[in-house]
Amino acid sequence: MTDCLSVQLFSEHTVTAYVFTVEERTWVGLADQPAARPKAWSRIWSSHRPLAQVEIGHFLRQLTEALELLEREDAEGVTRTTVVGHYFFAGWEYWGPGNPAPLLPSTAADYVGEAQAVPFGEMTRSQPPGEDA
Repeated sequence: MTDCLSVQLFSEHTVTAYVFTVEERTWVGLADQPAARPKAWSRIWSSHRPLAQVEIGHFLRQLTEALELLEREDAEGVTRTTVVGHYFFAGWEYWGPGNPAPLLPSTAADYVGEAQAVPFGEMTRSQPPGEDA
């Protein structure tokens, strides 16, 4: 398993982004109930090459500006945040919901369970720590 970072995108919602690199691609997957160890991604994208943190941070900011979220109760009465619609970004391949074939046999639960939490502000810095102007 590769290193995986988790970034909570919104303070008022449980949608969390998971960032990891597999086979020369950077992947960003969304999970709406990370504590439940989801079997599949709510939405997932990949780049065509490994990306630097600055590029990943830019993408995470794009996600927070573009995503439409809807909160509703599931069959057990748990309020879930659902990503509404499909989102396409320049330089990123959109895989929709589920577990993309290039990542199998791993599922979202495998990455979510191993992720290290990183604050949104740290991931979206325009420059590495210590190099701010």
